[in-house]
Amino acid sequence: MLRKRQLIYFMLFFLLFTLTVYFVRMLEDVEKYVSLSDLKNMKINIDKEKEEIKRYKELISEIDEKINVRLDAINEGENIEEVLRQEIDYYKEVAGLTKVRGPGVVVLINDAERELIQNENPNNLIVHDADIQMIVEDLFNAGAEAISVNGQRVIYNYTKIVCNGPTIRINDEVFAQPFIVKAIGNRDYLNGAINAPGSYGNMLRQWGIFVEVNTSISMTIPEFKSPIYNRYSKVLEE
Repeated sequence: MLRKRQLIYFMLFFLLFTLTVYFVRMLEDVEKYVSLSDLKNMKINIDKEKEEIKRYKELISEIDEKINVRLDAINEGENIEEVLRQEIDYYKEVAGLTKVRGPGVVVLINDAERELIQNENPNNLIVHDADIQMIVEDLFNAGAEAISVNGQRVIYNYTKIVCNGPTIRINDEVFAQPFIVKAIGNRDYLNGAINAPGSYGNMLRQWGIFVEVNTSISMTIPEFKSPIYNRYSKVLEE
């Protein structure tokens, strides 16, 4: 009985040893050869890390520059409070919290006036919230520095443009057609963003939606007036 038990232990030990050797060799083979897809993924990850390092270096350089400006102001006897106020005004302008003026375009968008084609969906002739949103995004992508829709300042990735029955709600204000989109920036680029072949504005025209673009050498866009708050993130107090 004892010998039988010893034989079973020996066989189990032998099996375990064999499996261990097998897995070790298998791991060695895996480490020996790297697939092209793995190399490609590693290169992509390395490039991403390089871009991240580059952004951090630029951020550090920007912070150093701001610190030097403040130190120079102190050394030259300037009022540091005034320097900080200028910085606040700058960030308010970038954030869209101040009224701005400059050249740009005015885009007028209205429902189609053509007759319905047989069995056509009437929604095809109506301006929807998604249409306004796409026009706004095309203008931002073309370099618009400030945009308003029917007098409501649009802050990228914050302003809500949503359907509200036959109307559209923008910054909690309800508007009906026509929709007037103003954008400050390079007039040629902004004009092309709406009128170029293949643009969303040009596609709306093909459906019969009224889209008109006019350039302006000077226009005023109001500040963002709705309260800004974060629903999830909170300021960390040390």
